[in-house]
Amino acid sequence: MTWLIASLGTSPSVLTEAIWHLEVEKQIPVDRLTCVGTRSSWQKAQRELFQPGGAFERLRVHLGKPARWLTAGNGFLPVIAEAADNRDLEEAKAMDKAFRRTIREAQEDEAHDGAVIACISGGRKTMSSSLQQAMTLLARPEDWAFHVLLDLPAGIEEADVVRSGFGFPGDPEHPRLGEVRVDAFEVPLVRLRDFAAARKIDLSDESLVQKLQKAVDEAQMLPRLTLELRTLTLRCQAHPGWELRLAPQQALLLAAFANGNRPMTLEEAEPHLREVVGLWRAFHVEESTRAFPAELDKLEEAINGWLGDDPEYFDQQASRLKRELMKADPAFHVFALRAHGRGGVKGFAECVYGQQPPLLQAIL
Repeated sequence: MTWLIASLGTSPSVLTEAIWHLEVEKQIPVDRLTCVGTRSSWQKAQRELFQPGGAFERLRVHLGKPARWLTAGNGFLPVIAEAADNRDLEEAKAMDKAFRRTIREAQEDEAHDGAVIACISGGRKTMSSSLQQAMTLLARPEDWAFHVLLDLPAGIEEADVVRSGFGFPGDPEHPRLGEVRVDAFEVPLVRLRDFAAARKIDLSDESLVQKLQKAVDEAQMLPRLTLELRTLTLRCQAHPGWELRLAPQQALLLAAFANGNRPMTLEEAEPHLREVVGLWRAFHVEESTRAFPAELDKLEEAINGWLGDDPEYFDQQASRLKRELMKADPAFHVFALRAHGRGGVKGFAECVYGQQPPLLQAIL
């Protein structure tokens, strides 16, 4: 699943061009869309983009999407910043806040398990700067940002294309512009979220710059965790004496995907899941320890459900694990299971893999 966040200026066709690029060129389906703009940009977007028969409706038909796709209440979330325009410091600050809030809400939405992608092309340069800065502060390893540009054939000027109402390559409303294409490229991000979380910095705090500067002076590595399977206890190397007792299914997921050493589909993870349950059976732990249920068959049933007709149950358990980790320490969010691309592949943040020694170890 992909959540697109786009800045919206007075050339709203940038939005349909960006969605066309993701859906057609990158083959990345857009499931959620949030557009952030000023009141003036939204007024123009309503006239040129979102009215019946407008560029957005034409794009929906062109891509073969259902009529409800990215409509209000079905994945589309407009955000109007508290600014009439974007011409001074106060209005730029309002835009900064709107983008930070929008990104956090997308990342924290429990119904969405996928990347947050930002298109910084719309609006004034200050608006694009606000969105890129917000992504620098808040982007996770799987989140990224990009910029779109028109690729024009000889004899056609960009201003003419923008004024025409052209929405995307192949727009049936503008056959004369059939050769107009879209170029796009990923923009570099210095992702500070993991670093800041490790220092317990609240990224919504307006004194963020000062806190980040202090954190840079006190840099530390990503946390290393050890999961003791016998007692379902999680410990952190950086916090001697600290421990977190996990529920059996949470420990099962954490241990299985740690043993896999890379993102996996549930089918690929099955041997690791069953291996962990087998280890617990071999322990012959007495019921009085309450480390996990006496009937380990319940865990076998859970695995069968995840692999069979109840995949949503896996998402529920992964979400609970994420909440427990984040409650214990925001820096542990890198160990929350998340989707990686298509095909139902699950795993930790990319930074977890390939570390020597591993950032997460499961021991007896």
